[in-house]
Amino acid sequence: MSELTLGEKAVGLEFNPSGSAEVKEIKEKCADLINMVDRACDLTNPVNRKIRDCAIENIITGQMWAVKAITWKN
Repeated sequence: MSELTLGEKAVGLEFNPSGSAEVKEIKEKCADLINMVDRACDLTNPVNRKIRDCAIENIITGQMWAVKAITWKN
């Protein structure tokens, strides 16, 4: 397997103990979004870098809550 992208690493793409197709899909889509944001940003600008970091952090947070929502057992 090739090296994971920033997005794939950030969402923990390879961690899916339940083998859930829905978890995999959420993680893949969030990884794609992180990669898109990362590619589009001018990282030489410190303000742009900070905004990019905040965007990625919030995508990760949303991904974790989405996975929790679909895997929650009461």
